[in-house]
Amino acid sequence: MAGRKYQLRKRAEDLDATRERIVDATAALHYEQGVAATSYIQIAERAGVGAATVYRHFPTLGSLVSNALVEQETAFPRA
Repeated sequence: MAGRKYQLRKRAEDLDATRERIVDATAALHYEQGVAATSYIQIAERAGVGAATVYRHFPTLGSLVSNALVEQETAFPRA
């Protein structure tokens, strides 16, 4: 009986893509409605994932907001 062939590289890429979608959704929502008005549920809906997935990648609001700020700085560098 052959064992299951794991595709760890594919799984890592999928996790990275999910994390990127969450950060992009967070940055967009913060831009549109502000940090205080943005919820984990809204972020999850925008990213196309469940709220638990957002919490798994970013267990604290601080880590999520700081990653979104880094994304915004990268996308829109200051002149």
